[in-house]
Amino acid sequence: DALADGVRWCELADVADDDAVPDAVVSALGLYRRADVPPTELLIAALRGQGALVVLDNCEHVVAGASALATAITRHCPALSVLATSREPLGLLDEHVFPLQPLPTFALDGAVAPAVELFRERASAAAPGVDLDDPLHQEAVDGICRRLDGLPLAIELAAARLRHSSPQEILDGLQDRFAALGVRPRAAVARHRTLRAALEWSCGQLTEEEAIVFGAMSVFAGGFDLAAASGVADPLLNGEESAAAVVARLVDKSLLGVAQRGRATRYTMLETLAAFARERLRGYGIEDAALHAHRDWAVRFSEEHAPRLRGGDEPDAVRLLDAEIANLRAAHSRAVRSGDVDAALRLSGALHQFAYQRLRDEVFDWGEAALSLAGADDHPSFPFVLGSVAQGLASRGDLKRAVELAKQGLTAAGGDDALAIQPLHALGVLALYRGELTAAEQLARREVAAAQRAGDHFQAAFGQVTTVLAGAYAGRPDRAALAELHRLADASGSPSQLAWAQYATGEVQRAVDSAEALEHFDHAVELGRQVRNDFVVGVSLLSISVIRAEHGEPDTALATFGRIVEHWAERGCWTHQATTLRNLV
Repeated sequence: DALADGVRWCELADVADDDAVPDAVVSALGLYRRADVPPTELLIAALRGQGALVVLDNCEHVVAGASALATAITRHCPALSVLATSREPLGLLDEHVFPLQPLPTFALDGAVAPAVELFRERASAAAPGVDLDDPLHQEAVDGICRRLDGLPLAIELAAARLRHSSPQEILDGLQDRFAALGVRPRAAVARHRTLRAALEWSCGQLTEEEAIVFGAMSVFAGGFDLAAASGVADPLLNGEESAAAVVARLVDKSLLGVAQRGRATRYTMLETLAAFARERLRGYGIEDAALHAHRDWAVRFSEEHAPRLRGGDEPDAVRLLDAEIANLRAAHSRAVRSGDVDAALRLSGALHQFAYQRLRDEVFDWGEAALSLAGADDHPSFPFVLGSVAQGLASRGDLKRAVELAKQGLTAAGGDDALAIQPLHALGVLALYRGELTAAEQLARREVAAAQRAGDHFQAAFGQVTTVLAGAYAGRPDRAALAELHRLADASGSPSQLAWAQYATGEVQRAVDSAEALEHFDHAVELGRQVRNDFVVGVSLLSISVIRAEHGEPDTALATFGRIVEHWAERGCWTHQATTLRNLV
Protein backbone atom coordinates (compact mmCIF):
# COMPACT_ATOMS: atom_id res chain seq x y z
CA ASP A 1 0.00 0.00 0.00
CA ALA A 2 2.95 2.35 0.53
CA LEU A 3 3.93 2.01 -3.14
CA ALA A 4 2.08 4.40 -5.43
CA ASP A 5 2.33 2.07 -8.40
CA GLY A 6 2.38 -1.29 -6.65
CA VAL A 7 4.64 -4.32 -7.06
CA ARG A 8 5.78 -5.83 -10.35
CA TRP A 9 6.84 -9.46 -9.91
CA CYS A 10 9.33 -10.97 -12.36
CA GLU A 11 10.22 -14.66 -11.97
CA LEU A 12 13.66 -15.44 -13.44
CA ALA A 13 14.04 -19.09 -12.42
CA ASP A 14 13.40 -20.40 -15.92
CA VAL A 15 15.49 -17.81 -17.76
CA ALA A 16 18.25 -19.62 -19.61
CA ASP A 17 20.99 -16.97 -19.78
CA ASP A 18 21.93 -13.40 -18.86
CA ASP A 19 20.95 -11.89 -22.22
CA ALA A 20 17.38 -13.15 -21.85
CA VAL A 21 16.72 -11.32 -18.56
CA PRO A 22 15.30 -8.08 -20.09
CA ASP A 23 12.94 -10.05 -22.35
CA ALA A 24 11.72 -12.09 -19.37
CA VAL A 25 10.95 -8.94 -17.40
CA VAL A 26 9.15 -7.40 -20.38
CA SER A 27 6.94 -10.50 -20.53
CA ALA A 28 6.38 -10.52 -16.76
CA LEU A 29 5.19 -6.89 -16.89
CA GLY A 30 2.90 -7.60 -19.85
CA LEU A 31 4.45 -4.95 -22.07
CA TYR A 32 3.88 -4.79 -25.80
CA ARG A 33 7.06 -5.68 -27.66
CA ARG A 34 8.49 -3.57 -30.47
CA ALA A 35 11.08 -4.98 -32.82
CA ASP A 36 12.79 -1.61 -33.19
CA VAL A 37 13.19 -0.98 -29.42
CA PRO A 38 15.61 -3.03 -27.27
CA PRO A 39 13.82 -4.61 -24.27
CA THR A 40 15.82 -2.63 -21.70
CA GLU A 41 14.85 0.67 -23.33
CA LEU A 42 11.25 -0.50 -23.49
CA LEU A 43 11.30 -1.18 -19.75
CA ILE A 44 12.83 2.21 -18.97
CA ALA A 45 10.17 3.97 -21.02
CA ALA A 46 7.37 2.03 -19.33
CA LEU A 47 8.67 2.46 -15.76
CA ARG A 48 10.01 6.04 -15.87
CA GLY A 49 8.25 8.16 -13.28
CA GLN A 50 6.63 5.21 -11.53
CA GLY A 51 6.97 4.68 -7.80
CA ALA A 52 6.81 0.92 -8.09
CA LEU A 53 8.79 -1.99 -6.65
CA VAL A 54 10.17 -4.41 -9.23
CA VAL A 55 10.95 -7.83 -7.79
CA LEU A 56 13.54 -9.89 -9.68
CA ASP A 57 13.08 -13.34 -8.15
CA ASN A 58 15.75 -16.07 -8.34
CA CYS A 59 18.70 -14.26 -9.88
CA GLU A 60 21.57 -16.54 -8.82
CA HIS A 61 22.01 -18.18 -12.24
CA VAL A 62 21.72 -14.89 -14.17
CA VAL A 63 23.46 -12.48 -11.79
CA ALA A 64 25.23 -10.55 -14.56
CA GLY A 65 22.02 -10.03 -16.54
CA ALA A 66 19.98 -9.08 -13.49
CA SER A 67 22.71 -6.70 -12.33
CA ALA A 68 22.90 -4.94 -15.71
CA LEU A 69 19.13 -4.55 -15.90
CA ALA A 70 18.78 -3.30 -12.33
CA THR A 71 21.53 -0.74 -12.94
CA ALA A 72 19.87 0.55 -16.09
CA ILE A 73 16.32 0.90 -14.81
CA THR A 74 17.23 2.43 -11.43
CA ARG A 75 19.53 4.95 -13.13
CA HIS A 76 16.77 6.16 -15.46
CA CYS A 77 13.82 5.60 -13.13
CA PRO A 78 14.78 7.27 -9.82
CA ALA A 79 11.34 6.72 -8.21
CA LEU A 80 11.64 2.98 -8.81
CA SER A 81 13.02 0.38 -6.35
CA VAL A 82 14.32 -3.09 -7.20
CA LEU A 83 14.26 -6.08 -4.87
CA ALA A 84 16.33 -9.03 -6.09
CA THR A 85 16.27 -12.46 -4.45
CA SER A 86 19.41 -14.46 -5.06
CA ARG A 87 21.93 -16.71 -3.39
CA GLU A 88 24.54 -14.03 -4.01
CA PRO A 89 24.52 -10.21 -4.25
CA LEU A 90 24.21 -8.51 -7.63
CA GLY A 91 27.33 -6.46 -6.91
CA LEU A 92 25.84 -2.99 -7.44
CA LEU A 93 27.44 0.08 -5.92
CA ASP A 94 24.28 1.21 -4.08
CA GLU A 95 23.05 -2.29 -3.24
CA HIS A 96 21.84 -3.10 0.28
CA VAL A 97 22.21 -6.79 1.19
CA PHE A 98 19.75 -8.43 3.60
CA PRO A 99 20.88 -11.99 4.40
CA LEU A 100 18.02 -14.36 5.26
CA GLN A 101 18.86 -16.91 7.93
CA PRO A 102 17.09 -20.27 8.42
CA LEU A 103 14.13 -20.22 10.78
CA PRO A 104 15.08 -20.45 14.47
CA THR A 105 14.54 -23.97 15.80
CA PHE A 106 14.46 -23.06 19.49
CA ALA A 107 11.68 -21.17 21.25
CA LEU A 108 12.31 -17.90 23.05
CA ASP A 109 10.25 -16.63 26.01
CA GLY A 110 7.92 -19.61 25.89
CA ALA A 111 6.76 -18.97 22.31
CA VAL A 112 6.70 -21.69 19.65
CA ALA A 113 9.91 -21.82 17.64
CA PRO A 114 9.32 -20.31 14.16
CA ALA A 115 10.52 -23.50 12.45
CA VAL A 116 8.06 -25.58 14.50
CA GLU A 117 5.30 -23.06 13.79
CA LEU A 118 5.87 -23.50 10.04
CA PHE A 119 5.83 -27.30 10.39
CA ARG A 120 2.54 -27.23 12.30
CA GLU A 121 1.00 -24.85 9.78
CA ARG A 122 1.92 -27.04 6.82
CA ALA A 123 1.01 -30.22 8.71
CA SER A 124 -2.50 -28.96 9.43
CA ALA A 125 -2.99 -28.51 5.69
CA ALA A 126 -1.40 -31.81 4.64
CA ALA A 127 -2.73 -34.09 7.43
CA PRO A 128 -5.39 -32.30 9.53
CA GLY A 129 -6.15 -35.44 11.53
CA VAL A 130 -2.71 -35.67 13.16
CA ASP A 131 -2.62 -34.40 16.75
CA LEU A 132 0.69 -32.56 17.04
CA ASP A 133 -0.13 -31.53 20.61
CA ASP A 134 0.69 -35.08 21.71
CA PRO A 135 3.95 -34.76 23.75
CA LEU A 136 5.55 -37.63 21.82
CA HIS A 137 4.80 -35.89 18.54
CA GLN A 138 6.03 -32.54 19.87
CA GLU A 139 9.44 -33.98 20.68
CA ALA A 140 9.74 -35.56 17.24
CA VAL A 141 8.68 -32.35 15.48
CA ASP A 142 11.31 -30.39 17.42
CA GLY A 143 13.90 -32.95 16.34
CA ILE A 144 12.82 -32.77 12.69
CA CYS A 145 13.14 -28.98 12.60
CA ARG A 146 16.57 -29.07 14.24
CA ARG A 147 17.86 -31.83 11.95
CA LEU A 148 16.68 -29.81 8.94
CA ASP A 149 18.51 -26.68 10.13
CA GLY A 150 15.29 -24.64 10.12
CA LEU A 151 15.25 -24.61 6.28
CA PRO A 152 11.68 -23.71 5.25
CA LEU A 153 11.57 -25.83 2.11
CA ALA A 154 12.87 -28.90 3.93
CA ILE A 155 10.35 -28.36 6.74
CA GLU A 156 7.49 -28.06 4.27
CA LEU A 157 8.57 -31.27 2.54
CA ALA A 158 8.79 -33.07 5.90
CA ALA A 159 5.35 -31.86 6.99
CA ALA A 160 3.84 -33.19 3.76
CA ARG A 161 5.04 -36.68 4.75
CA LEU A 162 2.58 -36.72 7.66
CA ARG A 163 -0.08 -38.04 5.29
CA HIS A 164 1.53 -41.47 5.52
CA SER A 165 4.18 -41.35 8.27
CA SER A 166 4.27 -40.39 11.96
CA PRO A 167 6.53 -37.55 13.14
CA GLN A 168 8.90 -40.08 14.74
CA GLU A 169 9.09 -42.10 11.52
CA ILE A 170 9.88 -38.93 9.58
CA LEU A 171 12.62 -38.06 12.07
CA ASP A 172 14.10 -41.58 11.86
CA GLY A 173 14.05 -41.36 8.06
CA LEU A 174 16.17 -38.22 8.02
CA GLN A 175 19.31 -40.36 8.16
CA ASP A 176 18.93 -40.05 4.37
CA ARG A 177 17.10 -36.75 4.16
CA PHE A 178 17.35 -36.52 0.38
CA ALA A 179 15.51 -39.79 -0.17
CA ALA A 180 13.02 -39.03 2.59
CA LEU A 181 11.94 -35.52 1.60
CA GLY A 182 9.81 -35.33 -1.52
CA VAL A 183 7.82 -35.26 -3.61
CA ARG A 184 5.77 -32.06 -3.37
CA PRO A 185 2.59 -31.54 -5.40
CA ARG A 186 3.14 -31.46 -9.14
CA ALA A 187 2.04 -27.84 -9.21
CA ALA A 188 5.18 -26.88 -7.32
CA VAL A 189 8.13 -25.42 -9.21
CA ALA A 190 10.28 -28.35 -10.34
CA ARG A 191 13.32 -27.37 -8.28
CA HIS A 192 11.15 -27.20 -5.14
CA ARG A 193 9.53 -30.62 -5.47
CA THR A 194 12.35 -32.38 -3.60
CA LEU A 195 15.12 -31.22 -1.28
CA ARG A 196 17.71 -32.69 -3.63
CA ALA A 197 16.30 -30.77 -6.57
CA ALA A 198 16.48 -27.51 -4.61
CA LEU A 199 20.12 -28.09 -3.67
CA GLU A 200 21.08 -29.24 -7.15
CA TRP A 201 19.56 -26.03 -8.50
CA SER A 202 21.58 -23.93 -6.05
CA CYS A 203 24.83 -25.82 -6.63
CA GLY A 204 24.40 -26.19 -10.38
CA GLN A 205 25.79 -22.70 -10.88
CA LEU A 206 29.18 -23.44 -9.22
CA THR A 207 32.46 -23.44 -11.09
CA GLU A 208 34.63 -26.55 -10.85
CA GLU A 209 36.84 -24.92 -8.20
CA GLU A 210 33.79 -23.78 -6.20
CA ALA A 211 32.27 -27.27 -6.38
CA ILE A 212 35.50 -28.88 -5.12
CA VAL A 213 35.88 -26.46 -2.20
CA PHE A 214 32.17 -26.72 -1.37
CA GLY A 215 32.54 -30.49 -1.15
CA ALA A 216 35.79 -30.29 0.79
CA MET A 217 34.30 -28.01 3.46
CA SER A 218 31.82 -30.77 4.34
CA VAL A 219 34.59 -32.71 6.12
CA PHE A 220 34.77 -30.09 8.87
CA ALA A 221 32.84 -30.40 12.11
CA GLY A 222 31.86 -27.36 14.16
CA GLY A 223 33.04 -24.78 11.64
CA PHE A 224 36.50 -23.73 10.47
CA ASP A 225 38.66 -20.69 9.85
CA LEU A 226 40.33 -19.64 6.62
CA ALA A 227 43.66 -21.27 7.50
CA ALA A 228 41.92 -24.61 8.08
CA ALA A 229 39.95 -24.28 4.83
CA SER A 230 43.18 -23.62 2.95
CA GLY A 231 44.91 -26.55 4.64
CA VAL A 232 42.21 -28.95 3.47
CA ALA A 233 41.19 -27.56 0.09
CA ASP A 234 44.41 -26.16 -1.40
CA PRO A 235 45.88 -29.65 -2.01
CA LEU A 236 42.70 -30.55 -3.95
CA LEU A 237 42.84 -27.48 -6.20
CA ASN A 238 46.32 -28.28 -7.56
CA GLY A 239 47.34 -24.63 -7.59
CA GLU A 240 44.57 -23.54 -9.95
CA GLU A 241 43.15 -21.09 -7.41
CA SER A 242 43.48 -20.45 -3.68
CA ALA A 243 40.87 -21.95 -1.37
CA ALA A 244 40.65 -18.60 0.47
CA ALA A 245 39.35 -16.86 -2.66
CA VAL A 246 36.84 -19.64 -3.35
CA VAL A 247 35.56 -19.65 0.26
CA ALA A 248 34.71 -15.95 -0.08
CA ARG A 249 32.63 -16.71 -3.19
CA LEU A 250 30.83 -19.57 -1.43
CA VAL A 251 29.88 -17.13 1.36
CA ASP A 252 28.52 -14.76 -1.30
CA LYS A 253 26.53 -17.64 -2.77
CA SER A 254 25.04 -18.44 0.66
CA LEU A 255 26.54 -21.92 0.72
CA LEU A 256 28.72 -21.07 3.72
CA GLY A 257 27.78 -19.07 6.78
CA VAL A 258 30.18 -16.64 8.40
CA ALA A 259 30.42 -15.49 12.01
CA GLN A 260 32.72 -13.08 13.81
CA ARG A 261 33.93 -14.34 17.18
CA GLY A 262 35.99 -11.60 18.74
CA ARG A 263 38.93 -11.05 16.41
CA ALA A 264 38.39 -14.35 14.58
CA THR A 265 36.19 -15.18 11.58
CA ARG A 266 34.75 -18.67 11.36
CA TYR A 267 32.80 -20.31 8.60
CA THR A 268 29.97 -22.81 8.98
CA MET A 269 27.92 -25.10 6.77
CA LEU A 270 24.37 -26.20 7.56
CA GLU A 271 24.07 -29.92 8.24
CA THR A 272 21.74 -30.34 5.27
CA LEU A 273 24.19 -28.62 2.94
CA ALA A 274 27.08 -30.61 4.39
CA ALA A 275 25.30 -33.91 3.68
CA PHE A 276 24.69 -32.84 0.09
CA ALA A 277 28.24 -31.53 -0.31
CA ARG A 278 29.63 -34.84 0.94
CA GLU A 279 27.61 -36.68 -1.71
CA ARG A 280 29.09 -34.46 -4.40
CA LEU A 281 32.59 -34.92 -2.98
CA ARG A 282 32.10 -38.67 -3.21
CA GLY A 283 30.84 -38.30 -6.75
CA TYR A 284 34.00 -36.43 -7.77
CA GLY A 285 36.06 -39.33 -6.40
CA ILE A 286 38.04 -37.11 -4.02
CA GLU A 287 36.33 -37.82 -0.69
CA ASP A 288 39.28 -39.87 0.60
CA ALA A 289 41.72 -37.16 -0.47
CA ALA A 290 39.68 -34.51 1.37
CA LEU A 291 39.44 -36.63 4.53
CA HIS A 292 43.19 -37.29 4.45
CA ALA A 293 43.83 -33.56 4.00
CA HIS A 294 41.61 -32.83 6.99
CA ARG A 295 43.47 -35.43 9.08
CA ASP A 296 46.85 -34.00 8.07
CA TRP A 297 45.68 -30.47 8.87
CA ALA A 298 44.39 -31.59 12.31
CA VAL A 299 47.73 -33.19 13.19
CA ARG A 300 49.70 -30.16 11.99
CA PHE A 301 47.38 -27.78 13.82
CA SER A 302 47.64 -29.70 17.10
CA GLU A 303 51.41 -30.08 16.94
CA GLU A 304 51.81 -26.40 16.07
CA HIS A 305 49.61 -24.94 18.79
CA ALA A 306 49.79 -27.45 21.66
CA PRO A 307 53.45 -26.57 22.47
CA ARG A 308 52.32 -22.94 22.90
CA LEU A 309 50.38 -24.09 25.98
CA ARG A 310 53.75 -24.31 27.73
CA GLY A 311 54.55 -20.59 27.58
CA GLY A 312 53.23 -17.07 27.44
CA ASP A 313 51.15 -17.86 24.34
CA GLU A 314 48.96 -20.20 26.39
CA PRO A 315 45.80 -17.98 26.31
CA ASP A 316 45.82 -17.76 22.50
CA ALA A 317 46.63 -21.46 22.11
CA VAL A 318 43.74 -22.43 24.41
CA ARG A 319 41.37 -20.25 22.40
CA LEU A 320 42.42 -21.85 19.12
CA LEU A 321 42.31 -25.43 20.41
CA ASP A 322 38.94 -24.83 22.05
CA ALA A 323 37.56 -23.52 18.76
CA GLU A 324 38.73 -26.58 16.81
CA ILE A 325 37.97 -29.35 19.32
CA ALA A 326 35.08 -30.70 17.21
CA ASN A 327 37.37 -30.93 14.17
CA LEU A 328 40.13 -32.58 16.16
CA ARG A 329 37.60 -35.06 17.55
CA ALA A 330 36.37 -35.91 14.05
CA ALA A 331 39.91 -36.31 12.70
CA HIS A 332 40.93 -38.59 15.58
CA SER A 333 37.79 -40.69 15.24
CA ARG A 334 38.41 -41.19 11.52
CA ALA A 335 42.07 -42.04 12.19
CA VAL A 336 41.03 -44.74 14.68
CA ARG A 337 38.37 -46.17 12.35
CA SER A 338 40.85 -46.37 9.48
CA GLY A 339 43.65 -47.81 11.64
CA ASP A 340 45.89 -44.76 11.11
CA VAL A 341 47.99 -45.30 14.23
CA ASP A 342 50.40 -42.46 13.46
CA ALA A 343 47.73 -39.75 13.28
CA ALA A 344 45.76 -41.17 16.21
CA LEU A 345 48.75 -41.30 18.58
CA ARG A 346 50.20 -37.95 17.47
CA LEU A 347 46.86 -36.20 18.05
CA SER A 348 46.44 -37.89 21.44
CA GLY A 349 49.95 -36.96 22.53
CA ALA A 350 49.85 -33.38 21.28
CA LEU A 351 46.60 -32.62 23.10
CA HIS A 352 47.64 -34.02 26.50
CA GLN A 353 48.29 -30.73 28.28
CA PHE A 354 45.17 -29.19 26.77
CA ALA A 355 43.09 -32.13 28.03
CA TYR A 356 44.79 -32.59 31.42
CA GLN A 357 44.62 -28.99 32.57
CA ARG A 358 41.27 -28.17 30.99
CA LEU A 359 39.78 -31.49 32.26
CA ARG A 360 38.80 -32.54 28.73
CA ASP A 361 38.28 -36.14 29.75
CA GLU A 362 37.25 -37.31 26.27
CA VAL A 363 40.80 -36.80 24.95
CA PHE A 364 42.01 -39.58 27.24
CA ASP A 365 39.41 -41.85 25.61
CA TRP A 366 40.95 -40.91 22.29
CA GLY A 367 44.36 -41.93 23.60
CA GLU A 368 43.04 -45.25 24.88
CA ALA A 369 41.49 -46.00 21.47
CA ALA A 370 44.77 -45.09 19.75
CA LEU A 371 46.77 -47.41 22.04
CA SER A 372 44.61 -50.35 20.92
CA LEU A 373 45.51 -49.96 17.23
CA ALA A 374 47.84 -52.41 15.52
CA GLY A 375 51.42 -51.17 15.59
CA ALA A 376 50.85 -48.69 18.42
CA ASP A 377 53.58 -50.24 20.59
CA ASP A 378 56.17 -49.51 17.88
CA HIS A 379 55.26 -45.82 17.60
CA PRO A 380 57.53 -43.17 19.22
CA SER A 381 54.53 -41.63 21.02
CA PHE A 382 53.47 -44.93 22.63
CA PRO A 383 55.16 -44.37 26.07
CA PHE A 384 53.93 -40.78 26.27
CA VAL A 385 50.31 -41.66 25.42
CA LEU A 386 50.37 -44.50 27.96
CA GLY A 387 51.38 -41.97 30.61
CA SER A 388 48.73 -39.53 29.37
CA VAL A 389 45.92 -42.10 29.52
CA ALA A 390 47.14 -43.15 32.97
CA GLN A 391 46.60 -39.59 34.19
CA GLY A 392 43.12 -39.57 32.70
CA LEU A 393 42.27 -42.80 34.50
CA ALA A 394 43.69 -41.36 37.72
CA SER A 395 41.27 -38.43 37.50
CA ARG A 396 38.39 -40.83 36.97
CA GLY A 397 39.35 -42.82 40.05
CA ASP A 398 40.59 -45.98 38.32
CA LEU A 399 43.93 -45.85 40.15
CA LYS A 400 44.81 -49.53 39.77
CA ARG A 401 44.62 -49.54 35.99
CA ALA A 402 46.29 -46.14 35.84
CA VAL A 403 49.32 -47.51 37.68
CA GLU A 404 49.49 -50.48 35.30
CA LEU A 405 49.51 -48.25 32.21
CA ALA A 406 52.03 -45.79 33.67
CA LYS A 407 54.41 -48.63 34.55
CA GLN A 408 53.94 -50.06 31.05
CA GLY A 409 54.83 -46.65 29.63
CA LEU A 410 57.95 -46.42 31.78
CA THR A 411 59.07 -49.85 30.57
CA ALA A 412 58.37 -48.91 26.94
CA ALA A 413 60.47 -45.73 27.34
CA GLY A 414 63.56 -47.79 28.11
CA GLY A 415 66.37 -45.42 29.02
CA ASP A 416 65.03 -42.47 26.99
CA ASP A 417 64.50 -39.57 29.42
CA ALA A 418 62.22 -37.68 27.05
CA LEU A 419 59.91 -40.70 26.70
CA ALA A 420 60.00 -41.51 30.42
CA ILE A 421 58.86 -38.09 31.66
CA GLN A 422 55.11 -38.56 31.17
CA PRO A 423 54.87 -42.06 32.71
CA LEU A 424 57.00 -40.85 35.65
CA HIS A 425 54.72 -37.86 36.15
CA ALA A 426 51.65 -40.09 36.14
CA LEU A 427 53.22 -42.46 38.68
CA GLY A 428 54.18 -39.57 40.96
CA VAL A 429 50.65 -38.12 40.87
CA LEU A 430 49.14 -41.57 41.46
CA ALA A 431 51.36 -42.09 44.52
CA LEU A 432 50.21 -38.69 45.79
CA TYR A 433 46.56 -39.67 45.31
CA ARG A 434 47.14 -42.96 47.16
CA GLY A 435 48.79 -41.20 50.09
CA GLU A 436 52.19 -42.78 49.37
CA LEU A 437 53.98 -39.49 49.99
CA THR A 438 57.59 -40.74 50.15
CA ALA A 439 57.15 -42.66 46.91
CA ALA A 440 55.46 -39.64 45.32
CA GLU A 441 58.38 -37.38 46.20
CA GLN A 442 60.94 -39.88 44.93
CA LEU A 443 59.12 -40.36 41.63
CA ALA A 444 58.69 -36.61 41.22
CA ARG A 445 62.41 -36.03 41.73
CA ARG A 446 63.16 -38.69 39.10
CA GLU A 447 60.75 -36.88 36.76
CA VAL A 448 62.42 -33.51 37.37
CA ALA A 449 65.87 -34.97 36.72
CA ALA A 450 64.72 -36.70 33.50
CA ALA A 451 62.96 -33.54 32.30
CA GLN A 452 66.03 -31.38 32.93
CA ARG A 453 68.28 -33.83 31.10
CA ALA A 454 65.83 -33.75 28.20
CA GLY A 455 65.68 -29.94 28.27
CA ASP A 456 61.95 -29.98 29.11
CA HIS A 457 61.75 -27.23 31.73
CA PHE A 458 57.96 -27.04 31.58
CA GLN A 459 57.61 -30.67 32.64
CA ALA A 460 60.35 -30.16 35.23
CA ALA A 461 58.11 -27.51 36.78
CA PHE A 462 55.24 -30.00 36.90
CA GLY A 463 57.49 -32.48 38.67
CA GLN A 464 58.40 -29.77 41.17
CA VAL A 465 54.69 -29.26 41.93
CA THR A 466 54.39 -32.92 42.96
CA THR A 467 57.63 -32.70 44.95
CA VAL A 468 56.41 -29.65 46.89
CA LEU A 469 52.93 -31.08 47.53
CA ALA A 470 54.26 -34.45 48.73
CA GLY A 471 56.60 -32.73 51.19
CA ALA A 472 53.90 -30.34 52.41
CA TYR A 473 51.37 -33.13 53.00
CA ALA A 474 54.03 -35.16 54.85
CA GLY A 475 54.71 -32.22 57.17
CA ARG A 476 58.22 -31.55 55.84
CA PRO A 477 57.85 -28.70 53.32
CA ASP A 478 60.80 -28.31 50.95
CA ARG A 479 61.36 -24.55 50.57
CA ALA A 480 64.21 -25.07 48.12
CA ALA A 481 61.96 -27.13 45.84
CA LEU A 482 59.29 -24.41 46.13
CA ALA A 483 61.79 -21.72 45.14
CA GLU A 484 62.91 -23.82 42.15
CA LEU A 485 59.24 -24.28 41.14
CA HIS A 486 58.72 -20.50 41.09
CA ARG A 487 61.90 -20.04 39.07
CA LEU A 488 60.78 -22.57 36.45
CA ALA A 489 57.22 -21.21 36.35
CA ASP A 490 58.44 -17.63 35.92
CA ALA A 491 60.82 -18.71 33.17
CA SER A 492 58.00 -20.46 31.27
CA GLY A 493 55.60 -17.50 31.39
CA SER A 494 52.73 -19.98 31.26
CA PRO A 495 49.71 -18.79 33.28
CA SER A 496 49.03 -22.43 34.17
CA GLN A 497 52.49 -23.01 35.58
CA LEU A 498 52.34 -19.72 37.45
CA ALA A 499 48.97 -20.81 38.85
CA TRP A 500 50.34 -24.19 39.97
CA ALA A 501 53.25 -22.43 41.68
CA GLN A 502 50.77 -20.24 43.56
CA TYR A 503 48.66 -23.28 44.48
CA ALA A 504 51.69 -25.22 45.76
CA THR A 505 52.77 -22.19 47.79
CA GLY A 506 49.32 -21.98 49.33
CA GLU A 507 49.47 -25.63 50.34
CA VAL A 508 52.86 -25.05 52.01
CA GLN A 509 51.60 -21.94 53.82
CA ARG A 510 48.32 -23.43 55.08
CA ALA A 511 49.93 -24.76 58.26
CA VAL A 512 51.83 -21.49 58.85
CA ASP A 513 49.64 -18.56 57.81
CA SER A 514 46.11 -19.27 56.55
CA ALA A 515 45.54 -15.65 55.46
CA GLU A 516 48.64 -15.70 53.28
CA ALA A 517 47.65 -19.14 51.92
CA LEU A 518 44.26 -17.73 50.87
CA GLU A 519 46.02 -14.98 48.91
CA HIS A 520 48.06 -17.56 47.00
CA PHE A 521 44.99 -19.71 46.27
CA ASP A 522 43.03 -16.66 45.09
CA HIS A 523 45.91 -15.77 42.78
CA ALA A 524 45.98 -19.34 41.46
CA VAL A 525 42.26 -19.14 40.65
CA GLU A 526 42.72 -15.82 38.88
CA LEU A 527 45.59 -17.13 36.74
CA GLY A 528 43.85 -20.43 36.02
CA ARG A 529 40.68 -18.78 34.80
CA GLN A 530 42.67 -16.76 32.26
CA VAL A 531 43.44 -19.98 30.39
CA ARG A 532 40.41 -22.14 31.28
CA ASN A 533 42.59 -24.31 33.54
CA ASP A 534 39.72 -26.02 35.32
CA PHE A 535 42.07 -28.35 37.19
CA VAL A 536 44.04 -25.75 39.13
CA VAL A 537 40.92 -23.63 39.62
CA GLY A 538 39.05 -26.60 41.13
CA VAL A 539 41.75 -27.65 43.59
CA SER A 540 42.40 -24.04 44.59
CA LEU A 541 38.73 -23.36 45.27
CA LEU A 542 38.60 -26.52 47.38
CA SER A 543 41.55 -25.39 49.49
CA ILE A 544 39.94 -21.95 49.91
CA SER A 545 36.72 -23.57 51.15
CA VAL A 546 38.57 -25.86 53.56
CA ILE A 547 40.50 -22.95 55.09
CA ARG A 548 37.31 -20.96 55.52
CA ALA A 549 35.60 -23.93 57.19
CA GLU A 550 38.55 -24.45 59.52
CA HIS A 551 38.74 -20.78 60.49
CA GLY A 552 35.20 -19.89 61.45
CA GLU A 553 33.37 -19.35 58.14
CA PRO A 554 31.42 -22.63 57.73
CA ASP A 555 28.39 -20.97 56.07
CA THR A 556 30.56 -19.36 53.39
CA ALA A 557 32.42 -22.64 52.91
CA LEU A 558 29.19 -24.63 52.50
CA ALA A 559 27.99 -22.29 49.76
CA THR A 560 31.21 -22.69 47.78
CA PHE A 561 31.40 -26.48 48.29
CA GLY A 562 28.22 -26.88 46.24
CA ARG A 563 29.81 -25.16 43.27
CA ILE A 564 32.98 -27.26 43.58
CA VAL A 565 30.98 -30.51 43.65
CA GLU A 566 29.25 -29.40 40.42
CA HIS A 567 32.62 -28.40 38.94
CA TRP A 568 34.09 -31.91 39.30
CA ALA A 569 30.86 -33.69 38.37
CA GLU A 570 30.52 -31.79 35.09
CA ARG A 571 34.09 -32.73 34.15
CA GLY A 572 34.06 -36.36 35.30
CA CYS A 573 36.93 -35.84 37.74
CA TRP A 574 35.92 -38.37 40.39
CA THR A 575 39.18 -38.60 42.36
CA HIS A 576 39.01 -34.91 43.21
CA GLN A 577 35.29 -35.24 43.75
CA ALA A 578 35.99 -37.84 46.45
CA THR A 579 38.47 -35.48 48.09
CA THR A 580 35.93 -32.66 47.95
CA LEU A 581 33.17 -34.77 49.53
CA ARG A 582 35.50 -35.96 52.28
CA ASN A 583 36.37 -32.36 53.13
CA LEU A 584 32.70 -31.35 52.94
CA VAL A 585 31.71 -34.04 55.43
